[in-house]
Amino acid sequence: RHTHGDSHPSRQHPESLARGEQHPGARLTGAQVLSIRARYAAGGISHQSLAQEYGVNAGSIANIVNRHTWRHI
Repeated sequence: RHTHGDSHPSRQHPESLARGEQHPGARLTGAQVLSIRARYAAGGISHQSLAQEYGVNAGSIANIVNRHTWRHI
């Protein structure tokens, strides 16, 4: 990544443009993200329970549910 305040997408490294499953650091699939959102919205399950089931941390689940991450789906 450039450190000169240049955040235009066409000037970033290709891996930083990857979204969702295409991102090299992705640990979930789009289908899993949709399932997490639906199950949490239905109630009766915590961020922590979902995190344990999907092998991520509770903060990641909170970010998914609140659409801070995986916003494109």
